[in-house]
Amino acid sequence: MLLGGFAGRVEGYTTSESERLLSIFDSYVTRLENTVRWQWSEGDVVIWDSLATQHYAIADYESQQRVVRRVTVGKDVPVNKDNESSRLLIKK
Repeated sequence: MLLGGFAGRVEGYTTSESERLLSIFDSYVTRLENTVRWQWSEGDVVIWDSLATQHYAIADYESQQRVVRRVTVGKDVPVNKDNESSRLLIKK
């Protein structure tokens, strides 16, 4: 399940129920123990998988330049532990 700004509603649930469920999921994902806070050093390169992570850039780099390069590698659809493909629940 993609969370953050990507999720609009959970299929089979009312709007109100979906909002509560997504709020619960989001609160889990954003708990401090489930996050990484990178302490940048010159020359660092950070790579993450956007299918398995959420990304939020905190604007604390002051006058330093922030360069972002987005790359899509392959087109595989994520699968769960039972090898079932992910599917779009509701498109915003």
